[in-house]
Amino acid sequence: MRKTILLFLLFLSVTAVRTLGQNITFSHLTTDDGLSQFSVNSLYIDERGIIWIGTREGLNRYNGNDIKSFKLKKNDPNSLFSNTVLRITGNKNGKVYLLCTDGVAEFDMTTQRFKTLLQGNVDAIYYNEKLYIGKREEVFVFNENTNNFDLYYHLAGKDINLSCLHLDEKKNLWMGTTSNGVYCLSDDKQLSQPITKGNIASIYEDSSKELWIGSWEEGLYRIRTNGTIDNFRHDPKNPNSICSDFVRSCCEDNLGNLWNRNFPRLEPLRQKHRTVPNFIPPMTTNPTDSPTLPSGVS
Repeated sequence: MRKTILLFLLFLSVTAVRTLGQNITFSHLTTDDGLSQFSVNSLYIDERGIIWIGTREGLNRYNGNDIKSFKLKKNDPNSLFSNTVLRITGNKNGKVYLLCTDGVAEFDMTTQRFKTLLQGNVDAIYYNEKLYIGKREEVFVFNENTNNFDLYYHLAGKDINLSCLHLDEKKNLWMGTTSNGVYCLSDDKQLSQPITKGNIASIYEDSSKELWIGSWEEGLYRIRTNGTIDNFRHDPKNPNSICSDFVRSCCEDNLGNLWNRNFPRLEPLRQKHRTVPNFIPPMTTNPTDSPTLPSGVS
């Protein structure tokens, strides 16, 4: 099941790749297996290890054996209200949250019912103790007592559109935007802008508490715990540079290897005992272990 997860992170059409000096063979999941649509927008792994797959034609649940699809059903208030699922997150306690083209939905794994939390355009979704969403220049937090989204912060400025969110262990809220780089809001609401330009695709925090920030044209940023910022860019004259400045996302496996999903491929950014692109050493690991991906992927 873990290798199937890695398959999705690569591409659904990949059958085999050579990486980290090993031959790793992947099996596919396709529409023939019950996948509602071949274009996958997002993945999420819940607390039971179930894979949730967001597509343009509904939500899919894969338990390692078979796929169940959820789609909009007319006149059924407990069904999915929008078939295009862009992002998936969850609370690791029985709830899965979906960012759809028409708003935000909640799926209760106990009752097997959907609930529409918000209708309208939403740009970002994130869960860490609370459900956060981004709408243009504003961040909202879901209030479970009132079933409403309360305004958390308003970014002042023109033409600001949020793209992704991340809350670190110090309660700093990192806000990626489509053109203004990254803002950081401290727990006491002090605002800074560590990255001032770029269309930000993702923000990921590794086990050493460093942030890895992917962008559409500005390459990959690393924000160290001391605040130092590194920017990795593609250099056609350097074979050890990052392969593209279009970085979709990053992910760390259980060995401390950091993976970068960019266009047109997935590449390792760091690996113990080997020289790989961008050479960044992992945390202490056991080299005899087999790498697995973390329990949540979005």
